[in-house]
Amino acid sequence: MTGVSEFSFDRLDDLAKEPIVITVAGHANHGKTSVIRTLARDANFGQVADEAGTTKDIKPTRIHLNHRTMMRICDTPGLERASDALAACGRDFTIDDVKDYFQTQPECEQDRIILGQVLQSHAVLYVVDSSQQPKEKYRDEFQLLCRSKVPVIPILNFHEVPETYKERWVDYFERYNCHLHTFYDAHQRSPEDDERLYVRLREVLKSSLHKQFLGAWIHSIQRRQQDADGRSTRAIVDLVWKAAAYRAERLCVGEEKAAEEKAVADDLRRAIEQMESHAHTTIARAYGFTDDDVENIGLGQSAAPIWKMERWNRPRIWQLACLTGIAAGAAGGAVIDLIVGGTSLIFFAICGAAVGLVMGVISAAAYERSSKEEKVTGIVPVELGLFLAERAVALARNLRRRGCAKDGPERVANTPPALQSETVLVLKETIAELQRKTVSLGRFQKTRQGQELSEELLEVIEQELRRPLGRGDELDGHPSK
Repeated sequence: MTGVSEFSFDRLDDLAKEPIVITVAGHANHGKTSVIRTLARDANFGQVADEAGTTKDIKPTRIHLNHRTMMRICDTPGLERASDALAACGRDFTIDDVKDYFQTQPECEQDRIILGQVLQSHAVLYVVDSSQQPKEKYRDEFQLLCRSKVPVIPILNFHEVPETYKERWVDYFERYNCHLHTFYDAHQRSPEDDERLYVRLREVLKSSLHKQFLGAWIHSIQRRQQDADGRSTRAIVDLVWKAAAYRAERLCVGEEKAAEEKAVADDLRRAIEQMESHAHTTIARAYGFTDDDVENIGLGQSAAPIWKMERWNRPRIWQLACLTGIAAGAAGGAVIDLIVGGTSLIFFAICGAAVGLVMGVISAAAYERSSKEEKVTGIVPVELGLFLAERAVALARNLRRRGCAKDGPERVANTPPALQSETVLVLKETIAELQRKTVSLGRFQKTRQGQELSEELLEVIEQELRRPLGRGDELDGHPSK
């Protein structure tokens, strides 16, 4: 069941009385349930397996608004006896002939149920696996469905796999004067495919109310996609800003340096991984997925910081400290001598000088330690900032196109595709400016320079998200099917 809260339609009451009913039909194991999962954005709908016959009965999923059903998309078992029915009923068969045949043949019970569902529908999506060659039995199924007088739209599923027969399927359907076919891929979703499919449905539906609803629904798909892209883009930009501005600092003396450097590296890695995890969660939720749909094995050695050492030296520490202490102590004692009218015979001046010397020695020792002390600061190198951006962009692009039928979580790439040169230049400039800033991140973001950098980065990242995926752009080389 899919609910959309931000969608509005001024005839909801009328539509709730007669919701659109779409039946998804086709041969067994051609991806009918997978298409519904992706179309309805419901990864838990039905059961998907490699073997045929996984779906045993009619299963509807509903698109609802304000707790009222606006559309039902019904899954069906695979058609199995269409060829037998057509052979028994002859070339000039009617749909009533087929119904009677299915009624009298016990082994055709499944096909009888499917046909009954088709006849109650406003449209049928006939799903074929375009990676398989057209066969005569598929032709018989298509002919049977067309005789039902319910509009039939062929769906060429898995059309983005390398080995496909989609051109042969197009010719196949056009021979039967069907030009309303559309492409879809249940594993590698395309927002354009969703929109194109609903446009096809709008063309074949007879009810003006249904047409009006689907017109509004198509616009809402576009708005939701823009909103998801916007949230994802902002999450990536926020990740880059926070990572580039982050500092991990420790103080160390002499032999402590190596241990403190390791501690700084660990601090930086943990902080960056937390920032990245938060960004990835935001991206996943923007496209309708959860934390469990994303797998990140961590940054590993890619999170090594670069070092910035600061040493505090104090020249002539002992000499200056001791002389300063003696002078200060003697001056204090002399003041007391003056107060008592000189009767102490400069006793207090001598005592003050002695106390000052002791304090000078203590100060000198402290200064000597200070001269050996270093502040170890780990900052994010430009290469790591670019790597974080590349991983986040790759994840967003793949989740943007991920079908709900895809098995397993989306893995965050350790070898993500390179960004465009313009994007890389903007990222380098942003990271460099953030590392040079002398004010807090929040204050810098409010400056004119900060706002200009942010707007420029938002623009190039959004372009990256919408750039078409090429072959090999999938995360870590995972194929789309």
